[in-house]
Amino acid sequence: MTDPSEPAVLTPPGLPILEAAAWVGHACWLELRLHAVLSHWLAIEPEPEASAVFWTERADAAERAEAWFRRLPELREHPRWTFVEASSEPVAHLLNQLALFDDPGATAARRGALAAVLRGLRLGYHSHQERAVGPADGPTATTLVAALRSTFGVGGYDPDPAWTQAVVDAGGLP
Repeated sequence: MTDPSEPAVLTPPGLPILEAAAWVGHACWLELRLHAVLSHWLAIEPEPEASAVFWTERADAAERAEAWFRRLPELREHPRWTFVEASSEPVAHLLNQLALFDDPGATAARRGALAAVLRGLRLGYHSHQERAVGPADGPTATTLVAALRSTFGVGGYDPDPAWTQAVVDAGGLP
């Protein structure tokens, strides 16, 4: 039971600033890396329909990366770019493996893997919504809503089960 004489906390505090910035930096890194992977795929993709999907998802990843970078705090002792790194070695490895789909005949594999990664991003962004609270996290919460909307594209493909499991094994995204 709460003491009625104590002030009510209407908005709980968010994560400490460095933890919040680290998460935003991880999201930024992942979106930048996804953009690079999709750029690579566009150079080798022979199917126009898949190219259109990759082009759209590449543009969305660039927009999300820019939005996350703008959300990083400007601290003299912690430059923004120092937060932009992979959340873990398994996540970095996962995105590096994604780049290895460079056989022009692997269109279906690329699309299934992309759908699994976008699903993983969506789940990670949704999960972080519960932690992005407090007045300082308002801009992050707004960016999360936009990021959730833009990760629903899968280009008509279902997530590849092996890649879905690989995202889980990596600890989730971002």
